[in-house]
Amino acid sequence: RTAILNAIVGHSGGKLLLEVLLQMFNRGDGQCRLQVARLFGGCVAAPGSEELFYANDTRILVEILCRELLASADDATSFTCYADLLRALARRYPVAREHQRQELIQAFCSLLE
Repeated sequence: RTAILNAIVGHSGGKLLLEVLLQMFNRGDGQCRLQVARLFGGCVAAPGSEELFYANDTRILVEILCRELLASADDATSFTCYADLLRALARRYPVAREHQRQELIQAFCSLLE
């Protein structure tokens, strides 16, 4: 996994690979989605990754995470992975903090009910 992370972050085609992986994250089964989320988390945490995701891909990722957080509320492993990724995105990408802010607040509030 470390070799893949280094290749994504350090290669000029890293953004394109993340774009393909985003589709896997959106359409894959639960285990595939979880593995891609972990990979994304590693990419976002890597130094110099602030420009790694295209802005539109970041927005799409936030939308998928909002959906998956609600769907995985009963699965601690998945929920934690998705929440950690969302937190990391919000810390590094301003567009992630702004996109669907109200929807995310409502999603988290509905989980508390």
